Amino acid sequence: MGIEKREQIKYKIFHEQDINQLMDVFFSTEKELGHEETEVIYTIQFKDGTIDSGSDRLTIDRNRSIQSIVFSLTNKSLHTSIALNLHIDKNSSTYAVGGTHQEWVKEKSTQLQKIIDATPNQNQYLAHPVWRTGLSILLVLLIFSFMYLLIENYLSSRAGYAWLIVAVVWAHFWTGRLLGNNLDILYPEVDFDTSIHRESKKRKQRAFLKLIVICFLIPLLVKFIVERMI
Repeated sequence: MGIEKREQIKYKIFHEQDINQLMDVFFSTEKELGHEETEVIYTIQFKDGTIDSGSDRLTIDRNRSIQSIVFSLTNKSLHTSIALNLHIDKNSSTYAVGGTHQEWVKEKSTQLQKIIDATPNQNQYLAHPVWRTGLSILLVLLIFSFMYLLIENYLSSRAGYAWLIVAVVWAHFWTGRLLGNNLDILYPEVDFDTSIHRESKKRKQRAFLKLIVICFLIPLLVKFIVERMI
């Protein structure tokens, strides 16, 4: 009877050295088993739609952005397998180790998990759906506060209230687009920091987003709260 251990991978940023260390587990296991039917295969998909695959060691092309990487080791005679799937899409990154000996399965799972644990963490506050919802609410309040300050003197008229409703709708639409599109791209659950051009651009976009929040949105909310308290 086979034994399998499967784990999900979340909130990690894989660099070239991390991928190489994970790859080492597969090829060292192939050598360790020393069985002619043991097969290691990799498949790497890039953002431009191209795919590379093979059974030799993978060399990362730093001029292309990675969408997903799959490593697999199989030996049907020994009923042994290791599979690693890293993908930018949500809930798609996993690893699984299968075999007939519990200690072997545990050993290989521990090797993979140790490397994954040492991999840099993604920003969980901006990658996790719950925190994104909270951030969305905060941004709606910030934009609402800004619009309220602009039209505060006109709230006694119907036009003023109409503008206030427009402000709420616009704030909801704006934050929805920001969180639904930009944050999914900037802060996926699993990311690859291997491409020179793409990652340089992404870092600049993240820095710009932080600058807006720190220098504009937060001071605006504080000003609104203080003025309401006086």
